Amino acid sequence: MNSTALVKFLQRSPVEKRWSLQGRVTGPYKAVVVIPALAESRTLFHTLSSLTVGAQTLPEKPLVVVVVNQRVDATTEQRADNQRTLRLLIQQMPAYDLTWVDASSPGYELPATEGVGMARRIGM
Repeated sequence: MNSTALVKFLQRSPVEKRWSLQGRVTGPYKAVVVIPALAESRTLFHTLSSLTVGAQTLPEKPLVVVVVNQRVDATTEQRADNQRTLRLLIQQMPAYDLTWVDASSPGYELPATEGVGMARRIGM
């Protein structure tokens, strides 16, 4: 998505400013990879490893943003898995040049009417 398309997308679908980027940002970046993650602790780090290996072949590495998200009506299992994912991201941060957004802890959850599209917008 080019910068003009991104601006139009975000203007059509604005999000609140309550979410913040955490982790390591060493930019500038010419590309961003946004990964919405809902209860993905078992597979997310395999994906991140693949991205890290693939990014080494690029002239400039992309910014990777993981949006750990859940709706306010998420299941107990989803909530627990998302908290595990956030703990693992903090522990694994030195191994990756990555960032994340906590859209799953109390007060940061997505509204019941929203889902992966909003998680993508938050990441962008």
